[in-house]
Amino acid sequence: MDIPSTAQYFLECDIQECERNCEFYCNPCHQRLCKQYRDEHLKSLETQIHEVVLYQRRRRQLPVEKCKIHPTKDVDMFCEECLVPLCSRCATKGNHQFVDLETV
Repeated sequence: MDIPSTAQYFLECDIQECERNCEFYCNPCHQRLCKQYRDEHLKSLETQIHEVVLYQRRRRQLPVEKCKIHPTKDVDMFCEECLVPLCSRCATKGNHQFVDLETV
């Protein structure tokens, strides 16, 4: 009986030249971190208040999408009635029930 060979994929730390396995994620920076760089990240005065969590509990970074009506504006809200993503400029027109895209 042949045993299928499978390769295991792992995520590397986002710190340049670090090739360690990523275990953590900084939500504000959207950066994968190994244990060593997580510790350094939390010691730095600039980033010590950041929310660093286990990678599996990360908040996914939202893709940047431009409004179809206002191409200079990013889509950042979702109308629950129309079921359409909207920019803040669209939100000022009409009656909409909004939810922040990060919540959706």
